[in-house]
Amino acid sequence: MKKTCAGILFLLIFPVCLMAQDFVVQVNDLIDKGGTENCRKALDIAAKALAANPSGYNENWVMARANRAYGDYAKREGLPGWKDICKDY
Repeated sequence: MKKTCAGILFLLIFPVCLMAQDFVVQVNDLIDKGGTENCRKALDIAAKALAANPSGYNENWVMARANRAYGDYAKREGLPGWKDICKDY
């Protein structure tokens, strides 16, 4: 009985863990595509994940990476106000 309950619990929790990490893949893919538009989308996804779990390591790490990438591409693309963007992000 204990093995059956543990197995059922594993099957219920494991897919949720995989779905929770899906945002990491989405953000990384957008950053890897490059450009400020993709980085802006990555920031939106990361912000939602971070709002759901403010103390999560992956959530904070991905948000930091998205912020840095956005500032980096703003500078590369010479967006108006890129210095402020780099400072803020």
